[in-house]
Amino acid sequence: ADLQLELRGLEQNLSSAQAGPDSDALGRRRPSASTAAALLPSGAEITYGLKHGLSGHCELLLRVSGSAVIANAIVRDTEGGLFDTEALVVSPSPPTSECVVPLIMRKHSRASLLLQVHVGARASSTQLLVKELQVDLPRFARFAVDEEGLERLPSGGVTFVLPEQIGRLRLWMNESFFGDPSDAIGDAGGSVAFACKALDGERQRVVIGVKRSNGLAVRVSADDMELCGDIVQDMCRFMKVGEMESQALFPRDMERLRVLLEGVEQYNALRKRLTADMADASDAVKALVIKAEDRRRMGDMRGMKGAYAELYSLNE
Repeated sequence: ADLQLELRGLEQNLSSAQAGPDSDALGRRRPSASTAAALLPSGAEITYGLKHGLSGHCELLLRVSGSAVIANAIVRDTEGGLFDTEALVVSPSPPTSECVVPLIMRKHSRASLLLQVHVGARASSTQLLVKELQVDLPRFARFAVDEEGLERLPSGGVTFVLPEQIGRLRLWMNESFFGDPSDAIGDAGGSVAFACKALDGERQRVVIGVKRSNGLAVRVSADDMELCGDIVQDMCRFMKVGEMESQALFPRDMERLRVLLEGVEQYNALRKRLTADMADASDAVKALVIKAEDRRRMGDMRGMKGAYAELYSLNE
């Protein structure tokens, strides 16, 4: 039996070698990349764009030109950690010329996405052409310009002064946020508001205000201290600012800190009280044991029993 299996394998290898590299072991011709490409309409190209959908999250919009259709779209983060899964896969049913991939990101980070699109000549095509693209996301791509955000500013924020480089500040906004937010910042300054939907469903808001005053007086307003810190660090890194003075005020975080400190004080007071009660109980136990032993040596059995009864009551 082993010799028959080995002989069968040799026959398959021989037939595969005779058929050529474009055929399988049974002599059937494999479809080549040029054949798959020829099945697509001439000039079919894939374009993409970023937008914010009604869900509040960033979305990647794919579109193929001509009569071709998109069967699958696979998005992978080359560095990892941006999404909950290793890859995002969307398969339109039926395949269409447009495809939307929701980008639900876990953090604010610059990322390079590897995009793989499977394109067919029509919806029923079994031979698909694979095209790969690279999409670069800005650091704060989760945020979109909020035109109504300037009506009510966040309660927290940080204020600082930067060198007179309003052109680089506007360039940083365009490279770090979605769209062209720097249009709201003129030569004399201005304000622009952003908003995004966090993973917990809450709405995060950020307002960046700029005013010329012995340099560029900048205020980054947000209720999240960590988010403010990320924005300021990214801004200073882009503008090559090594150190600066700033004033920060975050009422919500200070209130949470106050409540936390009050809880710590209460726990410390309770611990001290328990320690004192334990010390008092220990002294009382020692005194009752000594008293019971004295009564035993004196032959006072009634007094000894009374001392041990008190000890028993104290120990309950």
